[in-house]
Amino acid sequence: MDKRDKKISSLTEDLGEFVTKEKSVNLLNPENIITGHFYSTEQQGDGSYKIALSENSLYSCAYIDITEGKNYIATGISYNAYNADDEGNVIGIASYASKSVDTPTFDTSQKFGGISKTATRLYFSWRTQTYPAETFMIVEGAELPSTYIPYYIKKYINSDVEIDYQHLKNTPFKEIKLYVGFGEGENHFNTVVDAFKETEKQKGHYTVYIAEGTYDMFEEYGGLASLQNFDSSVDTPDNTQPWLYNVHVIGCGRVKLTYNPQTNDYSEARWLYSPVNVRGEVTFENIEIYCNGGRYCIHDETGGIADYYDKEHVYKNVICETGANTSRCIGGGCDYGQRYLLENCSFKSGYSKDWTNAGIVSWHNRKTTRGCTFVFNNCKFTHTDDSKEHSDLRFSNVGTGNALSNVYLNNCYFSYGQIRLAIESGTNPSDNQYQIICSNCNKQSLLVDELLGDNQYPLIEYNPIN
Repeated sequence: MDKRDKKISSLTEDLGEFVTKEKSVNLLNPENIITGHFYSTEQQGDGSYKIALSENSLYSCAYIDITEGKNYIATGISYNAYNADDEGNVIGIASYASKSVDTPTFDTSQKFGGISKTATRLYFSWRTQTYPAETFMIVEGAELPSTYIPYYIKKYINSDVEIDYQHLKNTPFKEIKLYVGFGEGENHFNTVVDAFKETEKQKGHYTVYIAEGTYDMFEEYGGLASLQNFDSSVDTPDNTQPWLYNVHVIGCGRVKLTYNPQTNDYSEARWLYSPVNVRGEVTFENIEIYCNGGRYCIHDETGGIADYYDKEHVYKNVICETGANTSRCIGGGCDYGQRYLLENCSFKSGYSKDWTNAGIVSWHNRKTTRGCTFVFNNCKFTHTDDSKEHSDLRFSNVGTGNALSNVYLNNCYFSYGQIRLAIESGTNPSDNQYQIICSNCNKQSLLVDELLGDNQYPLIEYNPIN
């Protein structure tokens, strides 16, 4: 038995009671066909025989797994067929043929004298021109189907089996569709938060469709009680709000998500909460988000967790607007090879304070081995009051020795016209590790934190628009 067969047998033993397997009547797996050869036998030192391959361009050969004692019938053979065990030890001849024989039957109970081993495979050969491999069949029983049936095996997880996908590794993601605001039914939800929480229950790739309307995310998260019950000793955004990973969110019509606590109390909790939190691979399309009193409209944060490195974050036709009590529209911590694509997006800040260190859009990089890539196409960065000092974009380093990240701004508009490069935390001197390239954008200035020292990657502008 080869390694592949052992793995299959192990899988059957482990999952046999959970999985229903459907097989075609044609037992010939095309992967087991060898062209340009036929099966013969080779005598061993002890007088026994083993299956051997003999080269001949006119032949094809194959084997199937069998149950000893059952009969099988094939399209044809052109050489002897052999019963053998898993190791290729010949047990008997299932059918004799010195020339091509149509629809032969194979007797798998045939054994040579004195052999007590059980036959588990049937080896057979045929002339390819006489019996083309693409229409060759072998089935259990005494009658071939009247038309060709391809080989297949289908496996279905039984309906009463539940799988915890969160704890499976190296498995293909299950495609799951969720619906918000479309009425009752399977995978239908009345609130956005409930749908987002559903994406954390099992490993999969989710598409969340949200019906047209306005959704109060603050109330969906629990309203004022969610702030009142916040315990800073144990509560964080990680354990109090859902984080989206491998999720594609699509607004169907005009979809607006709002987060507006309408209180100046509970500042610690309000500073940590955001209406939307994402990690890893995500796509947002056709969504508006208004936040006044949370941390971001969209908190996009890898959290230094390796499972979320080297992923794509895509935002298309997204509108983020903040009120007087929220400084940033979108941003967070980025790590190791993250790729961000933002197209046709609008970011508008209503933050009431002068704070150049904030940035309407703000990301910070933590890694020294590999930077990130940001591409902004046809995006707009504005403030409700441009008399307030602020930065349209802010990129910062955490610590020293960060890897270079590239920022591409194409056909973008900036109302204030300032990009800030900063240090996210600490006071240790550091180097700027962002190369910012603007194409067809209105004129920018680059404000560099004095702790960054010399800027070895000055702003590059192509065709600036005054």
